[in-house]
Amino acid sequence: EEPPRREPDRELIMQSEADGWLTTDGAVPMEDVLYASTQAVQEGMLRLAQQLGTRMTEAHRRRALRDALAEARATLERVLLLVRWASDSHAHATAVSGALSAELSQQDTMRRAADDLFHLHRAMPLAVAPPADVFAAVDILSTGTYSQLPTCIRAPVPEDPPSRRQAGAALRWLRGELRKKKAHWRLPAGVCVEPLRGALRCFVHGEYELAITAEGSAGSTAWKLVRLRLTTGAPNPSPDHGAATPALWRRLWRETDTTLSRKPRQPLLLLHPPLHAACAQLGLTLLRAQAAALARGAWAGRLVCSAKLSPNGDISALVLDYSFSATHPFSVPVGATGSQGDAGAAHAPQLGRSSLTLRPAPSHGLALSHSPPIPVSRAVAGDLSSTGGGGVDGGSG
Repeated sequence: EEPPRREPDRELIMQSEADGWLTTDGAVPMEDVLYASTQAVQEGMLRLAQQLGTRMTEAHRRRALRDALAEARATLERVLLLVRWASDSHAHATAVSGALSAELSQQDTMRRAADDLFHLHRAMPLAVAPPADVFAAVDILSTGTYSQLPTCIRAPVPEDPPSRRQAGAALRWLRGELRKKKAHWRLPAGVCVEPLRGALRCFVHGEYELAITAEGSAGSTAWKLVRLRLTTGAPNPSPDHGAATPALWRRLWRETDTTLSRKPRQPLLLLHPPLHAACAQLGLTLLRAQAAALARGAWAGRLVCSAKLSPNGDISALVLDYSFSATHPFSVPVGATGSQGDAGAAHAPQLGRSSLTLRPAPSHGLALSHSPPIPVSRAVAGDLSSTGGGGVDGGSG
């Protein structure tokens, strides 16, 4: 009996309970989608083989075969539709990129025209007759012409750069304003502040750094964002957006600049939570991609990566389930627990699976937890506690 044909969907939604794959609205590599699809089909065939091995009637056997083949066929049809759509969208993306380049070129031309009109507007008073010019009035009434009209308009003269004395006075005022405002700041946990030449550098190691300064206007002082650099997973040196996409960096820049334009008394208390949340999501996304690559390569069959998503699509927890061998440093001898374990014990090590969970920490970094607890000697535990990491289990780094 031929299984019923299912209509392919326009949106590919697949979830494998064994491997923890789940596609979201973010960018997913095509190889990951194909790998998850083939794994899902293979798992369905294995479940079908186990189901057919049990005692069942002929009608139930036919129904099981029909359902399994229909599910596998629908999954492969969705993958085929996705591959065809990706090949068609490449040409569309090329056309969109060309249109975007033309639009940007047009915007540059309009911007240059606006600058030229601005300078022309500043020079127009030179070509206008004074409001009480008697000679110009007689000239116009008698001859009907304005002989004093210049034949050309002189180009605007750029303003002279500030002298060394003016620059020193402005820098002293700026340092005083920054020192006065910084004295009343309350810093979030993990945030460091360093003075620069005319600015303040606020940073969190491994997440972000930003430089802000102050500018005076109408008797008040406003904050101005000078630089925003994301350092999560970024090599040194690297562009300001680091490992993140330029779109994410631009969104964070706009949000930070909007917050500073409101002249808050405690700017870091308002800027740190969204920046930390974005950096934590970026770090979890990078770790998830690296774990998936390991699960397909050297750790195939011994590592399973799964992510718990929040209602808005963010990663709330990243769980790495792995199995270790007798030579693994995390193996615990039988009868030894915690810091009392001896590396030279004659007992055989316990083999099994372990789990490492990573979550965004409340203040900064990522919170780590391992199950079962990792055996750590007292000397190493003392070194970890002295660094402020809170140990291995439940710490943040």
